[in-house]
Amino acid sequence: MTDLRQLHFRFRTDAGTADASPTWGAGEDVNYYPGTANFRLRIGLRNASTVVAATPWELYVSRNGDAYTPVTTTVAKGVQSVDAGASADDTQVLIPRLYPFTTDWILSGAAIDLDFAGSRIYPGASFTDYLSITRASTGYAKTASGTLTSFSTNTLRITDLGLLVEDARTNIVLRSQEFDNASWNAGSSTITANQAVAPDGTTTMDKLTEDTGTSQHIAYQQITITANTTYAVSVFVKDVDRRYIQLSAGDQATQTHAFYCYADLQAGTITDTGSTGSGTFTSASIEAFTGGVYRITVVGKVNATDTVAFFIAALSDRATQAGGSLQAWRPSYTGTSKSMHLWGAQMEAASFASSYIPTSGTSATRAADSVTPIGSLESVIAGTSMTSVVDFQSITDATGLTQTLIADSNSGFTYLYSQSRTLANSYSGVVLSATLGSSLTAFIGAKFGYAQTIGTGRSVVAGGGTVASDAGSITSGGGLAIGNQSGASYAYAYFRRMTMWNSKLADATLDALTAP
Repeated sequence: MTDLRQLHFRFRTDAGTADASPTWGAGEDVNYYPGTANFRLRIGLRNASTVVAATPWELYVSRNGDAYTPVTTTVAKGVQSVDAGASADDTQVLIPRLYPFTTDWILSGAAIDLDFAGSRIYPGASFTDYLSITRASTGYAKTASGTLTSFSTNTLRITDLGLLVEDARTNIVLRSQEFDNASWNAGSSTITANQAVAPDGTTTMDKLTEDTGTSQHIAYQQITITANTTYAVSVFVKDVDRRYIQLSAGDQATQTHAFYCYADLQAGTITDTGSTGSGTFTSASIEAFTGGVYRITVVGKVNATDTVAFFIAALSDRATQAGGSLQAWRPSYTGTSKSMHLWGAQMEAASFASSYIPTSGTSATRAADSVTPIGSLESVIAGTSMTSVVDFQSITDATGLTQTLIADSNSGFTYLYSQSRTLANSYSGVVLSATLGSSLTAFIGAKFGYAQTIGTGRSVVAGGGTVASDAGSITSGGGLAIGNQSGASYAYAYFRRMTMWNSKLADATLDALTAP
């Protein structure tokens, strides 16, 4: 029965179980919640033979493209109706998926296997059986399809990219989604509110339309900053018929000190970067989101003033001027009534952009994700012998960072990730480190392994590289945390998977498990 396959999904469109003759939607695979407390899904399964013996499968559902969560009912071969969950929200899209009822995905001998990206859990029923979260604010996380999902306070931010863990950040831009508000100025441009769908699914992207004058076609906001401090400036942008954009921060008074980048909204690339006066450019990046939206980020600092303007400028032909040179900052050109969509402006004192933080009339802070192991996960990590393999995706390639995966705030047993391209375990001041495997060039999207045990030494390996080992004796002092070390050195990453053994695996096994 290994060839058992899905025939179709059909979604119930009537008001619930009380109807004797339920109506099943004609659309297959994706539909909407009907806004009832009891929503059902009809499934047809078949195989290539005429055998009718039931083969158990499990049903998982995703809401709005988020991580798949299991429906406890197992389904068998044939056509049947199963309960797909409860919701009173008739705007959520339900996406079903069937998995064979099997535990083959669990890594051999693991005591606990948490596949955040695949929404699979062993042996419990929920990630909250193993992890506790404190975050005194809402927060966004991205899905693999490029949508943004908002999570309420004290909720693990898990999507099909994994579990996101970040530090606290403050967005000092006002009215981050309201470019038509008086907090923003539109130079030789018109702003029209709510013209396109934003990455979070709301119709809140504003349109910037240039006029036909020869001027700077921009949206900008004056912001008080700390001079000589590095800031990450970012905005979500979508091309309508104006292909190029410049994003910058600079001194509005003298118009001589700034850092900036240019982006191509059709190719999805950063084309040019630089700085003027006392401005210092550090880095720039562009990230794709759903619906043709890009998030553009430029990082740098300005030393000459404590008041700068956050500038978003439309560009004509990469702002090539009459003299043939690229105008460094705030380019001027003759407009032709072309436009682009804007959303989610953010400026934060940091060397890279974090997840989006919406603001209204004041700045807003997203609290840090304080994630701690509980129950049997805490017991395994704090046990006398333990092995851990973590698969995670960093959200930044900024230099000079130390990113913690698992930490003990008392004795310091932890494994660390840094831009030196090494994975290290520090215990009582003694550091054991391993260099990233030669087949990988960065700690972005690689797997990392760490093993420790009382009395018989510790081992560490990064991305299938050479295992480093010593005879250090490690004792957990408590205060365990996932993704930070005593409120510092945050992971800034999506934890895709975390697997734990309650024994120390052989170095060769650990090496194989972390190979790219």
